[in-house]
Amino acid sequence: MTKGDTVEGEFVPVSQAENANDVTLKAAATAKGAFRFARLEDAAVAFQKSGRLYFADTGKAGEATVNGRIYRLDIDPSDPTQASVTVELDSTVDDFANPDNVGTSPQSLMIQEDRENPNRLQYSRTLRYDLNDHSLTPVARVNTPPPFLPGSWEGSGIFWAGNLLGGGWWLTTVQPHGLTAPQPGPTLTPNSSVGEDGQYDALFVPGS
Repeated sequence: MTKGDTVEGEFVPVSQAENANDVTLKAAATAKGAFRFARLEDAAVAFQKSGRLYFADTGKAGEATVNGRIYRLDIDPSDPTQASVTVELDSTVDDFANPDNVGTSPQSLMIQEDRENPNRLQYSRTLRYDLNDHSLTPVARVNTPPPFLPGSWEGSGIFWAGNLLGGGWWLTTVQPHGLTAPQPGPTLTPNSSVGEDGQYDALFVPGS
């Protein structure tokens, strides 16, 4: 598939026996003619149309997409077993790499990169896809410090906060892989363990 291509399909049942483990599930899905993705990540429901959502495929070496795609799924509200999948954005022709987390507002689809090697020589970014004019624009990036590779940190989750903070505002997180901080352990006692550090941020993007 290439950008703009659409595949019609349907949802079919999988038995609990077929879902016993990852091996049996993959075999059953293949036998039923399932669409093959490389590495599915996040999804976000569209505001503009009932039954529509967008989801990210980060990509994987040896698969149909190496650096990732954004798909649009349209489910028929009158018969939810019927659906179509469209390649909305493709890293072979659009300026992004390894899309991971996504979020939607009435005007925008926000996309966060989780760059994999060899793409980690560039910073992981947050990009705005305008759902009206279909432009794709970088609006932020993770500020990874040395000695970490620029793309080794990632924005990891983004949500529209327009109803909470006002138009153009988003809530997002940063995952600084390789950086640790005190945090609760199994007993939930404060600072009784150590784990990955992080940030929770508010991001303003005009017009989004």
